[in-house]
Amino acid sequence: TYTGTHLEPTDYHDKMKQNDAVVIDVRNHYEAAIGRFQPPGAKWIDPKMRKSTEFPVWLDKPETKELLRGKQVLMYCTGGVRCERASALLKKKIEEEDDVKDLGIKGVYQLQGGIDKY
Repeated sequence: TYTGTHLEPTDYHDKMKQNDAVVIDVRNHYEAAIGRFQPPGAKWIDPKMRKSTEFPVWLDKPETKELLRGKQVLMYCTGGVRCERASALLKKKIEEEDDVKDLGIKGVYQLQGGIDKY
């Protein structure tokens, strides 16, 4: 399967401390505005989506690709379902699309069980 590597909260928190990581909030923008992680080292990214079906369009933008270049990509959502789909899409693109493969993404990870479990 394509889904991102599931990390338990302590491992996810450790990854958020790393400067070569980005944290993508896969929830909708309203949820992200209410409360979010403030990573101690990684860059936090809000795709500003109204619904999760907008994620593929956001992922295909050149400016998004530049944010992911050479990074470990961490994703989180409320319960883990949106992360499953989002991480699977990114991993599939890394495998099948040369321009995404060439970004040198160092891994795709997701928070096991979402923030509900954190």
